[in-house]
Amino acid sequence: MNTLLRIALLFLGFPSQACAQPPAPQPQLLTESLRARQDAAVAKLAWQQHLADNQRKIKNGDTGRLVIAVKPRPGHALPPNLRARVTERVPLHAQPGAGIQITHHFVQTGNVVDGHITVTGIPIGLALDVEIWPGDESAPPSRYNIAGPTKRGQATALSTSPAQPFPLLAGRLLDAAGDAICNQDLALELRTKKLLYQMQVRTDGEGRFLTPVRVTPHDLPGQINRSPPAAITAVRGKLIRKGSYRLWTTEMPAGVCATAQIYWPWAVLTDIGDLRLAAK
Repeated sequence: MNTLLRIALLFLGFPSQACAQPPAPQPQLLTESLRARQDAAVAKLAWQQHLADNQRKIKNGDTGRLVIAVKPRPGHALPPNLRARVTERVPLHAQPGAGIQITHHFVQTGNVVDGHITVTGIPIGLALDVEIWPGDESAPPSRYNIAGPTKRGQATALSTSPAQPFPLLAGRLLDAAGDAICNQDLALELRTKKLLYQMQVRTDGEGRFLTPVRVTPHDLPGQINRSPPAAITAVRGKLIRKGSYRLWTTEMPAGVCATAQIYWPWAVLTDIGDLRLAAK
């Protein structure tokens, strides 16, 4: 650049390309970046040590067992095909940092037979997450956080009951002429101001459907039972799922639909009666 032009630009307050300097790194940012890398390294080392400890215990036979007894809820029989899963609860000091995959060294799943299941080979000293649920998913899992065996050969006991079943929603689908739509796939959408829930069902030979509403109480917004009625929409066809397993969306199929205003189904069985298809 011409010397006179450079001097003129500097006099006017415009630094020339030759004079412009990149901003110096801020000491605080450098310190935070270094601390983050150190924390990640410590977390990775602790996680690897945790996995190595589990492997050593299993190899040396430093294990125990968990005996689970599942009792029926008062006035009900045990659901068929009960399943159980026992997983280690990762200790806080060994929580993996960013980019470190959680690989449990102890996960066991099995069937509950005659109300009992025994899980063996549990490394001693672990905290455990236990889930019990019916195979038909008619109820949410019963979840427990318990301490596992602490001595070699020790048996830890857990007594539990299945969770309360999901409420059932029933109805009948009619066409515009009032005739039952039988043996057809049906997409249902239940919507309030704060909650959207969609279901895939199939009508029977009389056009009726029956489906659980798989929403647990802690998933429901507060005071939903006192909110305005929910809108239910029924469309012939199957729900459309798009996207990856991490982030997917569900869409209602296009076509004529049936709509109604109902209160959120809280009871064991809510029959909403007839839904008649009509053009949108």
